[in-house]
Amino acid sequence: MENLNSRRNDPLLGMNHPIGKYGRMHMDYLRQCHPDLYQQLILQGTLNQYLSEANDRAQRMMDSLIRDMILQEDVTEQMKAADPLMWTARMNSIRDRAEEIVMEEVVRAL
Repeated sequence: MENLNSRRNDPLLGMNHPIGKYGRMHMDYLRQCHPDLYQQLILQGTLNQYLSEANDRAQRMMDSLIRDMILQEDVTEQMKAADPLMWTARMNSIRDRAEEIVMEEVVRAL
């Protein structure tokens, strides 16, 4: 019975917009740092759409940042073939830096 009660209180239950990784992170941020806005979005019935849009914005930013950093740092398929470990390390670094930017500008922002 506990599970049914917790699902009944889930503000995302029954919504059609997938909120994704960054949407969930942003929801946690709102819940902790901006509870009034979080409650307002729930009451207006717009939380799911808001989180879905935040997730889409974050994902587009991630894709763009990664693409730009790969070009700026000359991480190529030739590097991948010649030195796979170096290529993996560079790609992981790029992904981590891009994600930190997205966290600051989308997830932990209003």
